[in-house]
Amino acid sequence: MVNEVIVSDDWTRNWQASIAVKITALVMWVIIVAVFIVATWLLRDMESRLQADFEAGADRIAYQVASLVEAGAAGETADLTARMAELQQGSGFSAIGLSLGQQDFLVGDADGQDVIERHLPTALAPGQDIDLEVFHPNLDELVAQRRNQLVIGIFATLLVFGLFLTWSIRTIVHRPLQQLVSATRAVSEGRREVRLDISREDEFGYLSRFFNQMLDRLMAQQRELEQAAEEARSVSRAKSAFLANMSHELRTPLNAIIGYSEMLEEEAGDIGARELTPDLHKINSAGRHLLSLINDVLDLSKIEAGKIEINPVMFQLRDLVSDVVDNIQPMMLRNNNHLQVEVPDPPGRMFSDETKLRQVLMNLLSNAAKFTEDGKVRLQLSRRRERGEDWVQFVVEDTGIGIAPEKLGRLFQEFSQVDSSSTRKYGGTGLGLAISRRFCEKLGGRIEVDSEPGSGSRFTIHLPADFGQLLPEPASRTTVPATRDRVGDTAGPGNAGKALIVDDNASSRDLISRTLQAEGIEVIEARDGREAIALLESQRPHLICTDLILPNMNGFDFIKWLRANPLTTELPLVVVSAMDINPADRRELELQRARIVPKGVNLRQQLVSLLQELVNGETAAG
Repeated sequence: MVNEVIVSDDWTRNWQASIAVKITALVMWVIIVAVFIVATWLLRDMESRLQADFEAGADRIAYQVASLVEAGAAGETADLTARMAELQQGSGFSAIGLSLGQQDFLVGDADGQDVIERHLPTALAPGQDIDLEVFHPNLDELVAQRRNQLVIGIFATLLVFGLFLTWSIRTIVHRPLQQLVSATRAVSEGRREVRLDISREDEFGYLSRFFNQMLDRLMAQQRELEQAAEEARSVSRAKSAFLANMSHELRTPLNAIIGYSEMLEEEAGDIGARELTPDLHKINSAGRHLLSLINDVLDLSKIEAGKIEINPVMFQLRDLVSDVVDNIQPMMLRNNNHLQVEVPDPPGRMFSDETKLRQVLMNLLSNAAKFTEDGKVRLQLSRRRERGEDWVQFVVEDTGIGIAPEKLGRLFQEFSQVDSSSTRKYGGTGLGLAISRRFCEKLGGRIEVDSEPGSGSRFTIHLPADFGQLLPEPASRTTVPATRDRVGDTAGPGNAGKALIVDDNASSRDLISRTLQAEGIEVIEARDGREAIALLESQRPHLICTDLILPNMNGFDFIKWLRANPLTTELPLVVVSAMDINPADRRELELQRARIVPKGVNLRQQLVSLLQELVNGETAAG
């Protein structure tokens, strides 16, 4: 721990807010008023008092001169003059004049001076008049001089006292207060290592000790919180890693259930066992529903971990809407709802994450179908220009039960529904809308809702038509590179080709094999990369389908080996995996010219569509 003592002498910059200055000013004003009162009392009747003092002094001089005359000093003129000079110098008068008969004596300077006259008794010198004149400064000038001296003395005294008072208050009050202010400011800026000087033994010393103790406790609590946060992050990372690893294990058997149920439905129809179709359809629906719930939980985990990735591609909006409508129709028919679709002609293209946008639309439409019975659901698509940018707007409107205004605030919260009764009646995890809002925000847009109980709900999605405008390089586009690999490049007459399936899960291999065999493609199987490499020494397939999570040799290493081998470098390659592929791995697979088909709902349809695309490409090329 760093013990830093905060010391600051910057008390002049903000003097208006300085407590020391305010205290000093208050004390000074009190002293000034007191001194003014004292000075006024001292100056009162100064002239009369000075006159009285001069009169008393003149009487003393007259008495002393009378003593000299009586002692016979008048007979000696020089001696009398000398003695009068001594009296004048010791009295403070300007001059003393004496008229003794026909003789006049004057000592001092009598020019421009006021005079006090005294007549001495003639008995002191029979037959002679004795008059005494005592000269003193002008009273008005003397009063003004005394007043000036008093003012100067008072000012000097106040100045010295004010400086002393300021220094004392600054030392005793201002400096510790400024230290406390500086320390508080430093703490507010996040510097928890600051400490105050605790050497004082007064109230400020106690306050400094309490302040330091408070910071010590805050530091301890902060360390505990950081440790708890790190533990929480570790738990979150462990949870995310666990879910990411489990996603493959969870999705793979569910994909097998969905795929087998679809094939059994088709076979039941072919052999005429239509009584099995409803049960098989229920198995398929339950598997799809469970897979959807797992995907929602995994998506939320990625969002919480900040690992949600955006993979923008260029796609046709008409195709997206058509695909969403085809998938949502069974849910609409279940509650006898009519789906109305409004799409402009032409709707144009969009550069964004097609998969996430499809998931958002499916969530909104499935909610509309679930909370609406014997009603209407409308899906509207429109485009608009705003601030020079092209925006796409999707509106999902229904005539269902609606939502009360006070419950709209919880609508987009995780694991939350509008009330418990809806949870019991309609089911669901409460994740769909929360994930939809997060996806819309990640795609640079927003989602809004307007609803009234009994009148239905209206969800509006606003998204930029070009997600590239939000990227550091707007011109960049993530597209699937074209490949010149075609199925059947070396196939013989009457043969649709041969495919190598690499997957460690037997059910997944069987599902993909039966899908390819239904298209007339011969299938060979391998459980891992090494076994596949051994098969390629004797077999020459025209297509390779591989998983990414494999024992012994993972799918990425196997793909690199394929592209490095001259015999397999041009073979069409399809990655069929339930793993969440991050952007870096996706770019790596695209560089290796691998087509990606995620394991999930509609796996068989996606494989068939891809095969037809590859075959059609071969036909066009031929």
